Amino acid sequence: MTTYEDEEEEIDAIEAIVKSHKSGEVAFHVAHTRLMVEHGFDSETALELLFPPMDDDDFDMILPEPRASWE
Repeated sequence: MTTYEDEEEEIDAIEAIVKSHKSGEVAFHVAHTRLMVEHGFDSETALELLFPPMDDDDFDMILPEPRASWE
């Protein structure tokens, strides 16, 4: 039986792997493999942890109006 502390440690370990990849300390293939081997994720889930899918709202960006060079 797992305890709350065990689950917290597991989450912290997973977050550490993701953060180490996003900061450039660890290559993608290393982080991806560690998530699968050490934490039991399948390949697609590990990929989504490292590169979360974009929301539809992410595409609704409003670009600023171009300014003339004399402004």
